[in-house]
Amino acid sequence: MNEYLPFQVEGINIMARRKHNLLADDMGLGKTIQSIGLINRLKLRTVLIIVKASIKINWKRKLEEWLDTPRVIQIVNKKTDTVEELAEVVIVNYELVSHSYMFQQLCLREWDLLICDEAHALKSTDSKRTKAVLAKNGIAHHAKRSLMLTGTPILNRPVELYPILKTFAPQVMYPYNDYFKFAKRYCDAWQDGFSFNVKGASNTEELNKKLREHYMIRRLTHEVEVQLPKRSHEIVFIDSDESVISRLRVLDAASRRDFKHQTLDAGAGELATLRRETAEAKIDRGMDTIKQYIESSEKIVIFAYHRSVIDKLKTVLGEYGVVALTGSTSQQERDKSIQSFKNDPKIKVFLGQIQAAGEGIDGLQEVCHNVLFLEWSWVPGEIEQACKRVHRLGQTRPVFIRFLVWADSVEEHIMRVALDKVKVIREIMK
Repeated sequence: MNEYLPFQVEGINIMARRKHNLLADDMGLGKTIQSIGLINRLKLRTVLIIVKASIKINWKRKLEEWLDTPRVIQIVNKKTDTVEELAEVVIVNYELVSHSYMFQQLCLREWDLLICDEAHALKSTDSKRTKAVLAKNGIAHHAKRSLMLTGTPILNRPVELYPILKTFAPQVMYPYNDYFKFAKRYCDAWQDGFSFNVKGASNTEELNKKLREHYMIRRLTHEVEVQLPKRSHEIVFIDSDESVISRLRVLDAASRRDFKHQTLDAGAGELATLRRETAEAKIDRGMDTIKQYIESSEKIVIFAYHRSVIDKLKTVLGEYGVVALTGSTSQQERDKSIQSFKNDPKIKVFLGQIQAAGEGIDGLQEVCHNVLFLEWSWVPGEIEQACKRVHRLGQTRPVFIRFLVWADSVEEHIMRVALDKVKVIREIMK
């Protein structure tokens, strides 16, 4: 049976007392399961969840795992899809809500709860998605309650909060309720030639106090870390789009049965090719999720199995400051990469090939407590060794380990086989 941590119970209780909430806990503190806890607590029946496209399937898996009472859950994938009358929980991505047919369908329903994940996606008053959700005739006005989720409610400046506060929490802005008054009070706004400059910040302590009193729940990791396990694992599912779905889910029943009998040296032939193609395609589809973890972390270690995956990541993540370690990295370069990651604040990402970076590396734990696996290994020991690069002597913070997995693909089946092996090993060695 799933259990909530004390601070999560507290969050659910606070949210239950309000109609509208902004849950802005640090990454890794369970915003998704607290949201489901609110559904359970209030026995809400109809729920609309707006998320980024790649994590719709992850929300469905979490709902199935944490809901007290099963619900009919529908994932909307296309703007021409029909929202099923019997669907109690509807999951749709931001890109679809502004299309007229989908918008009309969502506005015809009365929702007990609207959840917007990564709610900072609604920061621009001019965007189609913001208007579709928050405007006077928008989707939000067809929901009895709302819950905005984001670990980064202000990405750059306070003005980004204005659209959400205007719709759900005008009491936070009072008496500065219109745009110009809000901007002058909290954004240090001034007339810049022909434009109104709102790029600054002012009276930030006052705004923070009003947010916490009336609308926002925000706990930082260091504030609740005594309640957290020293090491936690989370599987984050992403789903495919139609352009790659046929290739990545081509496995027939016989192939799936064969997975159970794979040996530890599996990885040759068509299966190896499919694994690599799956991982490379996942980088594009899961990039929003990958960047979210990077931007929410001081530093992060990312592991992959294939060299080509490491190379592609190094290219697409270059803006964050990246060092990489693979089987072809010399000892001198290995040491240089480790030292750069430890000592250079501009280097946020350490990329490690599982076989090469899984052992013989020390020091990452001094500056990092977040690990993301983009690929899974057949060998449980390789995963464990990689985790120990961060979860080891000298680590002073809870370690968050996440596995980005393509739902219903070959790698999910590899993951489940590997987990079965872990259970067997633990039974023998206990």
